[in-house]
Amino acid sequence: MSIRLTNVSFAFPQQTALIQDATLHIEAGVTGIVGPNGAGKSTLLNLIEGRLAPNTGQVACPHQSFARCGQIASQSEVEDFANAWTKSALRWMSLLELEPDDYWRWDELSAGMRRKWQIAAALDARPEVLMLDEPSNHLDIEGRDQLISAVQQFDGICLLVSHDRALLDALATSIVWMEGHVVQYAGNYTAAKMGRDQYHAEQLGQLESLQAERDLAKDKAGVAKSRHASTIHGTNTKSRMTSVKDSDGRSVNAKTRAAMAEAKAGQQSKVAIAAQRASQSKVDSFEYRPKKTYDIEFTPAECPYTWLIDRSGPVRIGSRTLAEDVTLQVGRHDRIWLTGPNGCGKSTLLRDIQRNLPDRIAENTLWLPQNLDEIRTVVADYLAAETDLQPVYNAAAALGLDPSQLHDQAQGTDVSRSPGQSRKAAMAIGLAQSPWLLLMDEPTNDLDVLSIERIENALQAYEGGLLIISHDTRFIETLGCRQFAFPMASESE
Repeated sequence: MSIRLTNVSFAFPQQTALIQDATLHIEAGVTGIVGPNGAGKSTLLNLIEGRLAPNTGQVACPHQSFARCGQIASQSEVEDFANAWTKSALRWMSLLELEPDDYWRWDELSAGMRRKWQIAAALDARPEVLMLDEPSNHLDIEGRDQLISAVQQFDGICLLVSHDRALLDALATSIVWMEGHVVQYAGNYTAAKMGRDQYHAEQLGQLESLQAERDLAKDKAGVAKSRHASTIHGTNTKSRMTSVKDSDGRSVNAKTRAAMAEAKAGQQSKVAIAAQRASQSKVDSFEYRPKKTYDIEFTPAECPYTWLIDRSGPVRIGSRTLAEDVTLQVGRHDRIWLTGPNGCGKSTLLRDIQRNLPDRIAENTLWLPQNLDEIRTVVADYLAAETDLQPVYNAAAALGLDPSQLHDQAQGTDVSRSPGQSRKAAMAIGLAQSPWLLLMDEPTNDLDVLSIERIENALQAYEGGLLIISHDTRFIETLGCRQFAFPMASESE
């Protein structure tokens, strides 16, 4: 059981190639697929499934049964599974801790619960090839552990598109890394990243060696051209100093020697120039080019308050009480990780805190909700009102977002962004202002691994207060957050 891609290239009409000369051998087990947003991960899945045909090369995928779990779970795709009541279906429900009757209240289920139903239905279908697109999005830590246990019992080919490094480390036996080129590494994400870093170091070393060779050849060519120019000047001078009637043998010999020196210098100059061109050609034809990286330079936030958040009391949603008494304090340098199962009310608590901040603290707070419509509204309103956008452009570049997108929108051009790009745009706007407080609800959702690592680098340098909800444990560990477990009332989910 395997899938083979041989020298596969693909580009949409009149577009830059997404995949070039890709050769892959994918066997049974879990193969992780990682890379920047827009790198072609979904296109690769479509090529393997046969929804797209390569422009060049071959895709050998003899398997006939596929199951694909997109990022949004629909009730219709789990209907047959929910009504099956077979031994197999009940087994998957048990593994993912699903209650059979929950299907009938689909509209009330959290996004995480819907995802588990979707994945259980796909596994129960026993496909030869299972495609999972960001399956851990919206899952709490317990749900992700259940997902890992379930996928480990799948014996076919699993293609796992994910930004969740802990999930990739737990499941993947190989990684396909898409980053301008397609490279397959053996092992999990951590092993693949080591291989990728080594690859980039080797490629950079080769490029720098070629550039040094070119610079040396350029210097030699410059010296040779100067020497040639000097011999020409010397020959012309001797010619001017000698009369045409001069029969002195020494003058004739001097001119002959000068002409020979000029010819030799000319030949040396040609050779040196040819060597310079050849070395420049080697640099130009070398495909690897390091991507320029940027850092966010935070201006130290002069916060006059010891406590940015100091709240106590019940947490309610409508008439329903989620928790009777929640006391939470966040100081100006604290990093707090708000935890709890899906549906317990973490987002409700975070939004309650955001809405009740004192005015001056609210003015110096970056609020990053989960809801994409809210995020896009924040971005649009800011770009329409603000005039000095250079700090935002710098922050966007540091997060891996093309600043021209923000510039075009600020100039009134309609700009279409992916969910990940929208999150980075909002984060760039907030971080560029060096806020006192960051309130973030699942900030890594929809982001690729490299973008998450850029955000980690940026936030490690941030000195203000941070209150965050995240199921990305690797992200939280890197930021060094302290855990605050949200308590639930007895009637909560």
